[in-house]
Amino acid sequence: MTPRRALVLDSSGRYRLRVAAVLDEHPAIHVVGAVETIDDALRRARRQPPDLIVLDVDFSGETGIQAIQRLLIALPEVALWVLTDQGTARGPRARAAFKLGVQAWLEKPASGVDALRGTLHAAAETLLAGSTAGPKNTDKDERPRRAVLPALKTMPREGVRVRPSTPAPPAEPMPRVARPRLRRPRRQTPAQQPLTVQGQPHGPTEQGRTAPAPETPQTAPATATAPMPPVPTAPLLPRRPAAAAPRAPARRPATRSARRAAVAAPAPAPPDPPTLVVFGASTGGPEALALLLAELPEDLSIPVVVVQDMPTFFLQRFAERLHAQGPLPTALAVQDGPLLPGRVWLAPGDKHLEIRGGPGAYRAALHGGRRLHGCRPAVDATLISLARPGAGAAQVVILTGMGRDGADGAKALLQHGAHVIAQDKATSLVWGMPGAVADEGTAHTVLPISEISPVLHSRLPPRVGGQT
Repeated sequence: MTPRRALVLDSSGRYRLRVAAVLDEHPAIHVVGAVETIDDALRRARRQPPDLIVLDVDFSGETGIQAIQRLLIALPEVALWVLTDQGTARGPRARAAFKLGVQAWLEKPASGVDALRGTLHAAAETLLAGSTAGPKNTDKDERPRRAVLPALKTMPREGVRVRPSTPAPPAEPMPRVARPRLRRPRRQTPAQQPLTVQGQPHGPTEQGRTAPAPETPQTAPATATAPMPPVPTAPLLPRRPAAAAPRAPARRPATRSARRAAVAAPAPAPPDPPTLVVFGASTGGPEALALLLAELPEDLSIPVVVVQDMPTFFLQRFAERLHAQGPLPTALAVQDGPLLPGRVWLAPGDKHLEIRGGPGAYRAALHGGRRLHGCRPAVDATLISLARPGAGAAQVVILTGMGRDGADGAKALLQHGAHVIAQDKATSLVWGMPGAVADEGTAHTVLPISEISPVLHSRLPPRVGGQT
């Protein structure tokens, strides 16, 4: 099944990347971009036409309704989902958006990434289920309304609202309740306020007559308040001698290239071929992994381990997709199961995969320990388990992904004969994980995705026998 191409549009760079990462975890969704403005989205759509656009109606530059109108006019065949703040699913903006042709109104969960993952993945499942229910409606007058709408409408998911198939009956008007008008007491002007000097009124009296001012001596104070005593002042202290200026700390190089130059070069590439291959990826990883695993040789004589952080259900479907498209059998690793050569083993969802044993006898050890860099499974957990004598030499490939997962493990493996390849920035959807490896100086080479396979093949040993 061809993955649906998705485009994320949000003004917040951090949240935009988070939504793109969660969507890209779904094996049937391929995120083709994460942009900030409508113009960026239209330019990206001309290069890579998306099937789905997820946008925030609160981004800067123009109002959300105007943005929806521009997108639906320019891309009438694209499914449009709105992702916005909580408590807006019944508001006027949601009603206006459904009239324009929006497919679903999704509210941002307040409980974090896991709730966001559940909302987006559930919506993605209904999109896939609806896309096979019948032909698409291409009538521009009615706007595209696909079979995903009834499925989303019945989905028991909080914070999700879809366009109804029939208009809702008008709500009865609320009875107007007269509110009592509260009058603020008038503020008296200085001419209307009675003056008091030493307790005697002066000015208009209750009978409208003016009381004469009492005679006071010329030396008497003008007010009844006594003068304040003088405030004692402390004697001035002698000025302290100026201390020596502190020594300025060494500044970290500002750019990544400068930091990379300041880090010592990694160890030379080990001469011996690897005994296993470990791929690590996160955001944008499914497509990069599918590309590289499809180019592996069929006669490979070592196991291949893949660590891609996504839920178990989607990992199972991802493994089935790789098994159908790639030359090597692919499955999820099981507890204490052998990691046979010539096969691809995926770390299961919500479990760290540690590798026990040595060359020719590797076994999987799964556990639900604490998350590393917010990930479980984490690439570091797998790589660090190989940083020991007798574990063999690993060929490590760090692909696109958020954060710095994999940098510590790659650094630890350099002392045990590992060879590390990092994907370059130009071909990475997010240059977080490979960028961290490059900044640490632990990558032997930084390559675009199209040049990783030739280097990888030059280091892999050929298959000499055994089961396939």
